[in-house]
Amino acid sequence: MFFADEFADEPMEIRIHDILTKSAANGPGNRYVVWFQGCSLACRDCFNPATHDFNDGRILSVEEIMEDIRRQDNHISGLTISGGEPLQQPAALLALAAQGAFELVERLIVPKGLRL
Repeated sequence: MFFADEFADEPMEIRIHDILTKSAANGPGNRYVVWFQGCSLACRDCFNPATHDFNDGRILSVEEIMEDIRRQDNHISGLTISGGEPLQQPAALLALAAQGAFELVERLIVPKGLRL
């Protein structure tokens, strides 16, 4: 069990829009890309409006996503988390980013729309 799971009574779940297991367009090298579902920012000229509705998408656990990453047999060089707006699912983002960074070590990319 991963340490972030202790913050939840059940395994951490993420509402996702899509997953691409191999992409050269979403960061350096071959990336595993997770698009979070849901965004309330309504940015003008958003190129991914299909990710906005918080009721769309599907639910996966962090562990299900990490199992899929492990099945890629080292053919990926990092994890890119996109959306939607990943920061609007902060606990899920933290759990996936921490586990991904721990296991993949090389590179983690999280583009954001929110100002911090």
